[in-house]
Order: sequence, then C-alpha cells, then structure tokens
Amino acid sequence: MTLNVSEDVLLDILTYHQVPVHFLSFLTSGGGAWSFASSMRFAGFVGCSTLPPQKRQPSLVGLGRSGTHVQVCLTLFSIREYPLHALPKDTDPARTPRWETHTAVAYLHMDFVEGTAVWLLGVPRCYHAEKGKGTQNLLWDTLRDGLASDLAALARFDVHERVRVSLSCLLAVARWSVGMFSHHLQDTERRLSDLTKPYVYPFDDDDDDDDDDDDNDDGPREAIHAQDLRRMAFLMESRHESVMRVENNLRVLQTLRSFFVNEAFKGADNLENGQANGIRRHIEDFADDLAVIIDDIEDLLDRALALDKLARNREEYIQRLQAHHSSQQTKKIAELTADDSSAMKKLTFIALVLLPVTVVSAVLSTDIVKFQGLANENEKNATDETSEDSVPMFSFSVAAFGTWAVASVLMTMATLVIVKPIGSRERRSKRQCRWGR
Repeated sequence: MTLNVSEDVLLDILTYHQVPVHFLSFLTSGGGAWSFASSMRFAGFVGCSTLPPQKRQPSLVGLGRSGTHVQVCLTLFSIREYPLHALPKDTDPARTPRWETHTAVAYLHMDFVEGTAVWLLGVPRCYHAEKGKGTQNLLWDTLRDGLASDLAALARFDVHERVRVSLSCLLAVARWSVGMFSHHLQDTERRLSDLTKPYVYPFDDDDDDDDDDDDNDDGPREAIHAQDLRRMAFLMESRHESVMRVENNLRVLQTLRSFFVNEAFKGADNLENGQANGIRRHIEDFADDLAVIIDDIEDLLDRALALDKLARNREEYIQRLQAHHSSQQTKKIAELTADDSSAMKKLTFIALVLLPVTVVSAVLSTDIVKFQGLANENEKNATDETSEDSVPMFSFSVAAFGTWAVASVLMTMATLVIVKPIGSRERRSKRQCRWGR
C-alpha cells in the first residue's frame, strides 16, 4: 500500500505518534542529518526511551498512546550487484562495475504498554535479480514476507509478543545491511589483482647496473598504462567507500544494541502491566542475534581493511616501479645524449681541422693549377703551328705547393692548440661531477 500524503500531513501523523522534534528533522532529511560537518557522535543513529517514570510523556488514552515507548531511527547502507539483464546492450559486463549502494532510513516507535508499533521505512527501489520483475523495494518485501506468518495472529498477541515481532523486523533490517558486501570485496580484490598483476614483480635493485641487458625491459620495467591507472584509481575509491559504509553499519548496529541493552532492557523493570519479563526475554534474544550480525560485519570490515592495506601496498609498489622506470628512461636518454654529444664533438674537431686546409687550398690552388695545361702562349706564337695531335704539357710548381703545405700545417697546429684546452676543461668538469656523486 502506498500513501500519497504531503509533508504537513506526514508531520501531523508523526506528531500524533508522539515523535520528538529531532526525530522529525532526521526523518524529513532522509537520514542526512548526520554528516562529517555536523556530529560524529550521532553516527547515523538516534534513540529515545520514556520507560523511566521521570521521562514518561502524558498519556492519551483516547488515542491509544500510553506515553511509555521506545523510539529508534537509524541509517544503514547496503551494496547490491546491478543485474546483468538491466545493463545497456553495448556495455561490457567484464569491465563495467555493477555495484550500487542503497541507503535505508528506518524509524520504529514501540509502545510497551499498549503493544502498538509504528514503522517508517525509506529505501530506494532497485532492479530485481530476476529478469522481468522490474524495480522493487527489496527491503520492504523482506519485512512483509517476514510478517506474513504473524499478521493473522497479531491482534491476539500479548504486548511482549508484539514487541518480539517489531524486534524481528529490526533484525531483518540489520541483516539487509550486510547485503552483498562479501561479494563486492571479492570482486574488488579480483579486479585489483587483474590490473596490478602485469606490473607486480620482485623489485631488483641490480637493474641499476650498467651491465644489464636492455632486452629484459618488457617485464617489470614496463610503464603502467594510463587506462589501468584510471581503473586502479576507481577501485581505490570504491574500496575506500566500502570501508566507510561497513564502518558506519558497524557503528550504528553497535549503538542500537547498546541502546536496547542499557535503555530498553533496564527500563522494562518500570512496567506495571506484567509484561516486563517477556519483553526483557525478547530483548535478550534480539541482542544475541544482533551480536551475531555485528560479528559478521566486523569480519567484513577486517577483510575490507586487509584489502585496503593490499591496495595501498600495490599502489606504493607501482609508484616505486614507475619511479624506477622513469629513472631508467632518463638514464638511457642521458646515454644517448652523451653519445650524440661525443659524435658532434668529433665532427666539430674534424671540421675545425679541415677548415684551414680548405681555405688555404682555395687561395693557393690557382698558383698550382696555372702550371697545368698546354704550352704557353709564347711557344704557340713562335711556331705558328696548329696540330690536332698536340699533347698538353704538365708543369708542377714546387714553390706553390710548398707554400700551401706550410700554411696548412701552421693553421692545423693553431687549430689543435685552440681545441685541446677546451677538451681538457670538459674532461675535468666530468671527473669533478663523478667525484661529487
């Protein structure tokens, strides 16, 4: 049954049930009254008991309100797996995270004299695990199915039996909070392992040696891909949120159990309707069953914290691996740069040596070449003979060649005198750098 009522009508109904003002604020905000900016003491739970005589409210006999009641309001989280049949057709199930968080706000008002109870439950709808059933309120369906066997005989129950029914529904809400946390942690651990496995190798400090083979750079030295980094960041955020959710549920259920043991159980001694023993017995059973659920959540929290530690260790290792890979790349670049610099120095030296020789050759070559050719013009005019079979005469100027050789040697020696101190200073600076390291 769905009640379409306005906020004012809802507040009137809650006021009729003697709901305190701070409960109204908590309910109308959907459990959002607790946050890091407000109060860590609240921690998603608030309870109120009027069982002691000094705290009892005025009774409204005509409305069936005794003024002796217990009220609790709590916020719990549960993680569910998104069904495969609800995913879009173009989605890859193996790569798509299918975990969604549901928040439930539950309010329970139990009158220990009249035996009445008021439940308010706020929880979003989600896709049913079976295809074709659409979205349903799974928590409400669980409570309804649990009450099915008791609803027929509820009118004939004594007060303590009605309290038992309400407490059993509260246990169902606590079990709902466990949800699929275990499967979620297993899936997160598997995905984290698949992402980090290609990069997790024993770190070898001997990789820094100069004698290492560069052919072994495929394995642990491979840089992690940007897409894998983004997926790892998402998994880190996911497991961090999981730890926060589990811690909140644990804190709320521990506070709930402490409230019933310390407030409701002890306050039941003040009841005068003969139902105190039965109510205390049901509260003891409720506390024992809730302790089992708390133990399960503590186990989940231990697993989540262990996964958190594993994720941090692998994150630290991959950061170390990335730093090592970057240093290796920097070292290779430095070596290539040094080789290129050495080659450029050699080419520069050769160019400086050949430059004066080339200049001298260009200037003095005319003195050598002009003696290479046919007979001179005086001989031609004296003979006045023109013969097609005439053979060119070759004449070489020793003086011009000697001048060219002496000038080339002198300029080459001058170049060597200029270049040598520069190379010596560079070698001294390199040795000083190595000694400084």
